[in-house]
Amino acid sequence: MAESPKTKSDAKEQAYTTFGVPQGKGLGYTSTNALTPEQAAQYEDMLSYADNVQQSLAIQNQLAALKNTPSKSGQFNTAFDELQALLRYTGKSKGTTQIGSGIWDVKDTKGFIDVLRSAYESGVNYETVLDGLVAQGPASQKPSVTFSKTISQALTLMDKGDAKATLSKAIYDTYGYFPSQKQIADFEKKWNAEAQKQASQTTTSSTTTRAGKGQSATKISGVTVGKGFTEAEQSQFLAQYLKDQFNVKKELGGKAKQLYDAVSNTYKNNLLPTPSFDQVTQQVVKLIGSGEMQEQMLSDLQTKVRRQAKALYPGWAEYLDQGDDLIEYANNYAKFASQKLGRDVKSDEDIIKKMMSFSDVKGPRPASNREATNFIESTNEWKSSTEGKSYYLNMANRLTRGL
Repeated sequence: MAESPKTKSDAKEQAYTTFGVPQGKGLGYTSTNALTPEQAAQYEDMLSYADNVQQSLAIQNQLAALKNTPSKSGQFNTAFDELQALLRYTGKSKGTTQIGSGIWDVKDTKGFIDVLRSAYESGVNYETVLDGLVAQGPASQKPSVTFSKTISQALTLMDKGDAKATLSKAIYDTYGYFPSQKQIADFEKKWNAEAQKQASQTTTSSTTTRAGKGQSATKISGVTVGKGFTEAEQSQFLAQYLKDQFNVKKELGGKAKQLYDAVSNTYKNNLLPTPSFDQVTQQVVKLIGSGEMQEQMLSDLQTKVRRQAKALYPGWAEYLDQGDDLIEYANNYAKFASQKLGRDVKSDEDIIKKMMSFSDVKGPRPASNREATNFIESTNEWKSSTEGKSYYLNMANRLTRGL
């Protein structure tokens, strides 16, 4: 643990975080970060999506232990408070309960599981993962580059050379290729026409003649000044132009490819058929022309897709409602099925989709490990697998010995 600053000026000079840690450095309290076999088994229990009871109990036990453990950084009363604060500081959790109250938010659980998964896959303890995240600084200071930011640059351009440079950068960032000379000429023409139109509306003058009774006429001049071609109008103009220039015949690149993947993967990651290329690109075109509303529109679209998934997989409604995709849970079942069947089972296979659709007298819900096992062992594929053949052979030998 790095030493805390001795004075306020020291803190300002060293840019300490709220945890008494120099900005850009980790917590430094992990001496042995390799994941031990005992920790690996504990992490597996906390990551067990196939059995919700087992997972909740494992996390509950871990949190109970942390509540009785002093804070390693010395900034909090307990290690529980420190973990909760770190998850929120790094942006892993959007929880809102008061830190220090001992109340764990469901969003804290989601963030904790995300950190646990990274730690397990990397073969280190979760403190090491948090250590690296803290070194990056608070979530509010991490760079967040979006397409709408490119669209909304402070253009205020009336010069066609600047307009040309703006178009070249915007199209490259969006589609992954530079515009043709025809596109540039067309853009310059339309841009300057709009700029001149806005400029002519900017200033108008008028003269009014007034004469009172017994007085000579007086001329009064007035000038009205408009806003001209504003930044908001320029941004929307460029966004609309990019939308109009969308060419699905070219190979998708840049932000358009990112948007395409974000849309199509939301379907795929929720075990739904992916729409055709043309259908997805129509949605991408709408997003490209939405300017500052793009991020919200994409979020709304993804929420709509998850609602479709709820109709097919009602047992996972709680997870879909909190913004999770089904793929992370389906992957766990796929790994489990692969071990049982002796082959690489994909997450989008029918056997996994049927398992994700599990329902019993209690209604639709996630299947436990035992229920998943029963389902797999009831299939003809398992009966012909190495494990299945071994099971029936052992059964036959026991019967033979009994007879």
